[in-house]
Amino acid sequence: MTAMDELKKLLSERGFEYFNGRHGTYWDKGDKFAYSFSASELSDGTLRVVLHRITPEQAVAATLGSGTCKMRQHMWMPMWTCSECGKTNGGVIGADRHEPPIVCPNCGKAVKR
Repeated sequence: MTAMDELKKLLSERGFEYFNGRHGTYWDKGDKFAYSFSASELSDGTLRVVLHRITPEQAVAATLGSGTCKMRQHMWMPMWTCSECGKTNGGVIGADRHEPPIVCPNCGKAVKR
């Protein structure tokens, strides 16, 4: 399995859609910040990943790891509040509206299940 195959497998397992473009494979977080990533495989089998339109905090999270958070569900509606950043979202990245997102679309931390 190539590095690109492994990347696509991991993206699919996490519920992210990607597409193959002229210069590599592209995917985004699917949130209001609309930043995206692209990757291309190098001759030594590693990946070159480029992050587009990100904040300094998101750059640190992408390169050094962002940690985890927990989501608290609101009692009467499919809304979730992050334990780390405190922002509320509608679970747009989760499997459905009744499950928490896979990652917080605001702080980028992986949601602990």
